[in-house]
Amino acid sequence: GATLFFGAGPVVAKLAISEMPPFIFTFLRLTFAFLAILPFFLRGGQKIDRLDLGKILVVGVFGTGISSIFFMSGIVRTEASTSAAIFATVPLVNAIAAYFILKEKIVRVRGIGIVIGLIGSLIVALGPNFSNKVSGESNVLGDMLILGSVFSWVAYIIVSKEVLEK
Repeated sequence: GATLFFGAGPVVAKLAISEMPPFIFTFLRLTFAFLAILPFFLRGGQKIDRLDLGKILVVGVFGTGISSIFFMSGIVRTEASTSAAIFATVPLVNAIAAYFILKEKIVRVRGIGIVIGLIGSLIVALGPNFSNKVSGESNVLGDMLILGSVFSWVAYIIVSKEVLEK
């Protein structure tokens, strides 16, 4: 399900921003998501430790705030297929970040997969910017903004691991 939503996300976002400003679309998307999750939160009975409120705030800011701003700013300036290819690097970048930050192990086969996946995603995503097939203007700024969204989303994943364990 998550793969379906993430795969369709760039295409839906590109279509939506042709009808409304990107930040209005982001606001509506996050509002609907909040309303969908609210009943589960209210009935859950989970108590939140006050010491975790700062971490939860950081998780929210990086996961939905900064990542969405980068993504929507980038999707305006690049192709949906390119943004999907760049955002597909999240698991790869996350594995590398988890290795350095959380000291998680990367076995040899996974390491080879990370390198191959990263190279493939970069070729698909950035290749058109360096060929003669780019019509008129370059999409490098849009691609870099989508990459900013990737790094923001990875920061969200790394910080949220500790909070989710509780």
